[in-house]
Amino acid sequence: GIIRNLTAAEIVGQVVAMLNHHDHPADRPVNLVFMGMGEPLHNFDQLMTAFDTLTHPEGLAIPPRRITVSTAGLVSGIQRLGDLPRRPRLALSLNATTDARRSRIMPVNRAWGLEDLAQALGDFPLQSGERITLEYVLLSGETDTMEDGRRLAAFARRFPSKINLIPFNPHEGTGYEAPDEARISALCRLLVDAGVPVSVRRSRGQDVSGACGQLVRQGQGALPPPKTEDDGPVSVMLGEWNPPPSPSSRPCMRSSVPRGRSPWVSSWRPLASRPMGSWCCCSPCPTWCPG
Repeated sequence: GIIRNLTAAEIVGQVVAMLNHHDHPADRPVNLVFMGMGEPLHNFDQLMTAFDTLTHPEGLAIPPRRITVSTAGLVSGIQRLGDLPRRPRLALSLNATTDARRSRIMPVNRAWGLEDLAQALGDFPLQSGERITLEYVLLSGETDTMEDGRRLAAFARRFPSKINLIPFNPHEGTGYEAPDEARISALCRLLVDAGVPVSVRRSRGQDVSGACGQLVRQGQGALPPPKTEDDGPVSVMLGEWNPPPSPSSRPCMRSSVPRGRSPWVSSWRPLASRPMGSWCCCSPCPTWCPG
């Protein structure tokens, strides 16, 4: 069960740590996806505070269009997000095309069913050319039938959207398997013929249980409480990372950091060029999704 949510400082610290750990090139932009372990819209205020820091010209200066929030389907959070003047892109983990099946594999559907979701997504204000991403995990014999594909296409056509098919990454204790390539290809053809943009996510990291859906926290110990200002900089340490100087020795960011350069990563500056990949920021740690 949930222990606590991440603070905005911890979320930003994860991004900075991963940029440093992977020596992300200064001339390559980055895509961020809030998803994985935990529901981002349950932590709305801290999420949006982190978003403001990540997109601010004197923060990491990441364009808002390169940040996506993936939700399991919290209609109240979707509506709240849509009311903001500046916001990230939106993705929905759909994963089933009937209320009965979705309620079984995603309990949130018992509060907000598929019709509630379709109405909320249809009302969501989109910018010109923007589409909502529908993430759909393919479970062999469960969510991968041709009838599922036809219902998925009908759902997607109710608002501007694109579909990301995700073959399930098997792991111990689930009882599910991924469909074969023939079934995946058949579903892709069905969706394309229905006029719906579709892509297939090809996962990496299955050998170390680090692929999408396989991140399972080992052990039951509680996470440490959030740090306060008296404790120094708040960071999640991943790999070899040199933390920022202590508050007493760190110079004033506003006066010493050039506009457009992150005060947290002195060597990293986002520029307008092709994307390198996606950061999946989740609890307790983000993962790098090459793309």
